[in-house]
Order: sequence, then structure tokens, then C-alpha cells
Amino acid sequence: MVVEGLILIAAIVGTILLFGLSIFVHELGHFLVARRNGMKVERFSIGFGKTLWKKTVDGVEYRVGLIPAGGYVMLPQMEPIPLEGSSSTEDEQEPLPPAHPWVKIKVAFAGAFFNLLFVLFLTTLVWGLGRPVEKSDLSTRIGFIAPESPAAKSELRLGDTILEVAGRPVKDYEELSTVIALSPVGEIELKVLRGEQTLAVPVFLENDKDLKLPVLGVSGAGVPIVERVSPGDPAEAAGVQAGDHILEVNGTAIFSRRQVQSLIREWGTDQPLELVLDRKGERVVVEVVPVMSTEFKIPVIGIQFTEQMVSTHPTPIAQIKSFLIQMRDTLGALFSKKSEVGVKDLSGPIGIFSALQRMLVVDFRIALWFTAFLNLNLAILNLLPFPVLDGGHILFSTYELIMRRPIHPKLIYALHTVFTVLLITLFLVVTSHDIRRTKEMHSNNRSSSESEEPGEAPADGVQPAAEPVTP
Repeated sequence: MVVEGLILIAAIVGTILLFGLSIFVHELGHFLVARRNGMKVERFSIGFGKTLWKKTVDGVEYRVGLIPAGGYVMLPQMEPIPLEGSSSTEDEQEPLPPAHPWVKIKVAFAGAFFNLLFVLFLTTLVWGLGRPVEKSDLSTRIGFIAPESPAAKSELRLGDTILEVAGRPVKDYEELSTVIALSPVGEIELKVLRGEQTLAVPVFLENDKDLKLPVLGVSGAGVPIVERVSPGDPAEAAGVQAGDHILEVNGTAIFSRRQVQSLIREWGTDQPLELVLDRKGERVVVEVVPVMSTEFKIPVIGIQFTEQMVSTHPTPIAQIKSFLIQMRDTLGALFSKKSEVGVKDLSGPIGIFSALQRMLVVDFRIALWFTAFLNLNLAILNLLPFPVLDGGHILFSTYELIMRRPIHPKLIYALHTVFTVLLITLFLVVTSHDIRRTKEMHSNNRSSSESEEPGEAPADGVQPAAEPVTP
């Protein structure tokens, strides 16, 4: 318990650092370009709310706020629209001259540009350090079909390899999961490889009751390897050992650990089931009598399976390409009338914090990969030509550069106010869904000390890309 607590604390600290660093890099871009072009900088703030720390150096107030959900650089010469903050020059002895529109364009673009540089740095780190993934996720071979799922109601079989979803090729489980989640409810056609045959299998997709998104109800294939045998439990009495590979359960060929878990639950208690094991190349047959778990209220035999993780080394270009495809698909599904994806499926600061924390508990390299994805989101969405965002500043400054006059301050103020209200509303809605999902996750999470307990989400239920927080 002490070790788990320390790991959790370290994950929370790491989450704050990675999230805060993403915001810091963005704001640093604005800050450095503004200073380089001779603009006055009043404040550089990371976080909002109550001030935790501040210091004034060379006329610039550096500040850290209590809520690490964004940041801003206060630049009075960006008026009439303050860049990511607000400033008043009423106390100035002499009003500052407005910045040239080209300078404002450079300053506004610099935040996204620095995020892109950070993406390149992080993806290079992941390329070198590797990104751990479960071995079964490297292909689309089916190792488990959930009962009553769309896959179970179709002609899909264990051992099938899914090649295409509605005509779109899928190369690994992550891509399969995303494509399914972003698909409309209804019948789609899967192209599968079964033995040496390529078949077309129709599947009627349905929404998962928890995710509220389409799922197929399958998980990846891989021979389950016993990591630990609980002392005093049936598996130990039967002679099962750590390192054993489970090949069959009661004569049924095994494709995944989830299949083993399902077969044990279906078998029940008080009657022996036969396990065929591979022990260092030797075929071993044992009989085990499951017992009812007092904690989970399901039949168990007392084993834990090892996570068969492998390290992949995708190049920075491959990672960025994957990020862009996922963003394109998510945004396309978000605005498609046929898709089930909506604002409810996006994530704000709370959702991003939660995701980063879970990844850090598993492996910091996964968190680095996700942080790169987050920064690419942050860069691209901030360049959208909407007031309040950097893209809005670029749009207004471009108009001023071409027309040789700024947009009327009253119009800018009105647009700024409207989009601020819309942004705050979106933030509140997304945050409410984040809180709901977090509560559901905690209520559904059970101890994983006994691996037969299937405390997993639907294997192919993947939410769309997280909505990055707007600094």
C-alpha cells in the first residue's frame, strides 16, 4: 500500500509537470517573440486563480497560479484584443504605441510554433526510448469475443485477423479501436483473414452502455503467461507454476487471457477443469477446481497473468502522422450526423490530467507519447481563426495588415465577448463530462489483485482524441 501510494503521488506530480510544461512552452513562445520584437510584457502567468508564487524581474511579473489549467502572457500592445490575458494601460504615464500587425502575427503564431517544436522533441524521445504496448495490440487478431457484443452476434471467430473496417485498412489494435469508436451505429462490413481465406463479415455496431460509443467487443490475441500463483489457491494445489503458458482449457484452444477468465467463470465451481500448459517446451496437463472469490463473487483459480509488453520505436514522422490522422477522424466524426461522437466524448483539463496520471502509473514513456499528442492538438486548435484563440489574433492582424487599418474596437470587443462566453460554456460542459467519466471510472474500478476479475473496459472502446485545454 505504501509503494502504491508513492507511485500515485509521483504520477500526480509528473502529471502536473507534463501538463504545466506544455502550457509553459506555448506561453514561452509568445513571450520570447514579443520581447525580441521590443514589445512590453506585463505578466507571464502559468495557471489561473490564487497566486502561489510571483516575482517581478525587469518590469515583468512572473506568476504561478493555483489552477494549472492554462496560462497567458499579458501584452498591452496587442490591444484592442489582449493576447491570452487582459491588460489595462490606464495607469501608464504614456500610452504605449500599438504593435505593427506583422509583429502581432509573429507573436500570436509563436505559441503554436513552440508547441510544434516540443512535439518534435517529445516524439524524438519516444523514438529513442520506445513506446511500450501490449504484444497482442500489435496486430488485429481476435483473441476474445465478449458475450452479447456485436462481434458475438456476427460470424467473427477467435483467431480471425481483421484487415479492413468499412473499406479502411487497419494495421493494429489501436487503429482498429479508434476506427470502430468513430464509426456510426449500424451495419458495417469487416474484411477478415481466416486461415488462408479472406472473408467479408457484416457486423451491426451498437453503442457501449458505459462509453456511449460503438464497440465491436473483441480484444487482441496472445498466449496467456502465468505471472504469479496465489499461495493456498487451487492453481497452486494443481501444480500450476509461474511462467506456464496456457494452451487449452477443457479442450478449447486459448487465444488470450480474457478467454481463460471467461471460460473459468462459465465453468463455475466444485468441478475440475482441465488446463493444458506449455512449461518450457514441455506439454503439461493439470486439473483445477475453481473456487468462488469472496472479493469478486466469481469463480477463480488463483493466478495472475503477465502483461506481455513490447517496446515499439515509431519515428517522429510516423507518430505525428498518426496524431494528425486521429485528429482528422475525431473532428470528422464530431461534425458528422451519422457518428455517435459528440462534445460528451471530448476531454478538458480534468480528463487530460486523469489520462496522463493513468499513463504515468503504467510507464512514463506512454505519458511522453500522449504529451506529444496533446501539444499537437494544442498547436493546431489554437491556430483556428476564432476570437480569443491565437488564430483569431492572426486573422484580425492580417486584416489590419492588408486594409491598413484595424477592425473597429467595438466589433472586436463584441466578437471577443461572444466567443469567450462560448469557450467558457464549452469548458464547463466538457468538464462536467470529465467529472462524470472520472466518477464512473472510480466506481467501476476494482482491485486487480486477482487477474480473473475482468475489471476492464470493452477492449475496443476508445474515446476520441482529448480536447486540449485552451491557454
